[in-house]
Amino acid sequence: MTHYRDRIKRTSLLCTAFAFILLFTVSPVAGTDPYNVSVPLEDGWNILSTPVTLQSGKDTLPAIFEGNPQSGITIILGWNGNFWFIPEQDFRLIPLNAIFVKTSGGADALLIPSQQVSSPPARMLQPGLNLIGPAPAFNAGQFPAQGVEDALITIEEVPGGLPGYSMVISPGIGQPGWVYATGMASRDLLPFKGYWVVMENSGTLAGFSTTPLPA
Repeated sequence: MTHYRDRIKRTSLLCTAFAFILLFTVSPVAGTDPYNVSVPLEDGWNILSTPVTLQSGKDTLPAIFEGNPQSGITIILGWNGNFWFIPEQDFRLIPLNAIFVKTSGGADALLIPSQQVSSPPARMLQPGLNLIGPAPAFNAGQFPAQGVEDALITIEEVPGGLPGYSMVISPGIGQPGWVYATGMASRDLLPFKGYWVVMENSGTLAGFSTTPLPA
């Protein structure tokens, strides 16, 4: 556990070195399907996730950032549980995952939900640090914030009666910065954002979103 705490401290320092505490807004895309969402990314580092399965062919990074100047996206980083990687062009952004995006002057991420029938997403998390994005159920025309206990209910305890997650960290990059451990006051996971989850044992994180979105 000490090893993981040291890794968390190093990760937190890396994130805060680039941190900008910014207002986060999400707007429908004018003249398109009302469920299409344009997520503004500010100058500097951002964390991006999708709460819902995206339309096939519109879930790759070139499609998500289509229309942005090439210089607007400086670098995109993913985390595989052990080290950072630079996603390939065919990398797909799927629910329960998140990426770090650095921009020069800002950019917009266009998220187009799938019109096909899909089941709630699920993802296996391994012991140690995992970078996740929340996937709340679409309700009353929006993806709401979720309390951490509700969002991570499927990994509170894992098979065999073993403990699942022990800590959740929200980097202060375009979202409130905080640290949560079991027994502390609840925190909210915001849609379209990303969080570090420390797992004691492997377990399956389940989301709550499905497609097509209800009319």
